[in-house]
Amino acid sequence: HSVIGFKTAAGAFNIQGLYDNQYAYRELETTYNPERVPDAIILHVGMNDSATDLTSGVFVETAKEFIDTLRNDYYGGRKVPVVWLYNTMFHAGRTGEIKALIQYMGGEAESRVYAVELNYGTSGSGLSATSRYPSAEEHQKSVDILVPYLKNLLKLK
Repeated sequence: HSVIGFKTAAGAFNIQGLYDNQYAYRELETTYNPERVPDAIILHVGMNDSATDLTSGVFVETAKEFIDTLRNDYYGGRKVPVVWLYNTMFHAGRTGEIKALIQYMGGEAESRVYAVELNYGTSGSGLSATSRYPSAEEHQKSVDILVPYLKNLLKLK
């Protein structure tokens, strides 16, 4: 869901509240129950928290708890790789906290949490000239960064 974060709600929920809903806002009674195990968890969340009063420490702790929830749901707590994407819209928003999270969790080797800087772009749609999303071409530049990174991380050809 776009425009959502640890504090920033999209509608009635923030990311932790919406995550457990199988059908998001369409139907709230059915909880999410993973039926497959992915090779990695890709996160691109928290940038919308840049404009909130969420402190760095609370951001880091909340992000760790969310990663623990995801890993417990998919892997019974095993340390599946988590790849946290940043820099696509709010240029520097929460970048320091994402890197601090990795250190807080013991570094990349211990935590198996990785931060990947993508292509910053504001040539796409948006409400104003200062609040725009990446264009299709800018998203492709991010894909061209992410796909080789994942292939290397997961040792794929």
